[in-house]
Amino acid sequence: MPGRQFIAQPEQMASKMEKQMETLTKEMRNMGSDIKEVKEALVGIRLLAEQMEQMKKNQEEMKKEINQLKESNCKLAAKQQDSDQYTRTENMIITGIPEPENGKEDLMATVIKLCETMGAQLSKAEISTVHRMATKKDTPVKPIIIRFVNRWKKSELMALARKEQPTTSLLGFEPSEDIFFSDQLSQETKQLLGKTKELCDQGKVKYAWCRDGKIFIRQTENSDAERIYSVNDLVKYQNLQPIPGFSRELRSKTRKTKKKFNVDQNQTKLDSFGVNQNKGAK
Repeated sequence: MPGRQFIAQPEQMASKMEKQMETLTKEMRNMGSDIKEVKEALVGIRLLAEQMEQMKKNQEEMKKEINQLKESNCKLAAKQQDSDQYTRTENMIITGIPEPENGKEDLMATVIKLCETMGAQLSKAEISTVHRMATKKDTPVKPIIIRFVNRWKKSELMALARKEQPTTSLLGFEPSEDIFFSDQLSQETKQLLGKTKELCDQGKVKYAWCRDGKIFIRQTENSDAERIYSVNDLVKYQNLQPIPGFSRELRSKTRKTKKKFNVDQNQTKLDSFGVNQNKGAK
């Protein structure tokens, strides 16, 4: 019988090996399926990476377009601001002339008399209109707005006011107080001038002024004057350190005088450093 067992063993081994081969084949098929899935996943990941890269490029392009639109919008706003201010080119505001108690006054005659006492010739024909401006109830003295026939006469009178600094005593009012001449500014220009002069208050620039409705800034005595068109032009000054030796005392005193007479921010008196605000811009 041992011969029969010997013959049966190879058959059993062959059957066993056949089963192992079948199992191995199934495993290899499963591995092939897994490999296929991995390949498909890799393709998907690659496509996703490409899509993400394209989205990143699109985002960068959109950022550029947005920045360009912002820049374009700022330019359009600046042009509109210039246009609004240009319509006020012939206008001048006089602040500090008291109002008569009875409310009756001839502003045309008052303005002409003031200019004559300053040494300037002004006729009715050179004035288009003149009247008091509407203000808040708590304003002690309502400013006078004058529209000239041409801007040259206005510029002449403002230059003379910077030189002579007129006072109420020229019109017979006592005690004598300063009278201020200024451009009429649009609301946007006023706000921009206010932000510009904040840099002076912070000691980051020494000079900021307005001439003919245009705003200028000069960081130091030796700096060139720069035209300020929008708040974007002020950014580079906002991060500066205060100028060494800067003092706010005189500027604070000047601001108190402005508040007393409700003077517009672009008044033509000397600025807080004792320097003519309207000194020629380069």
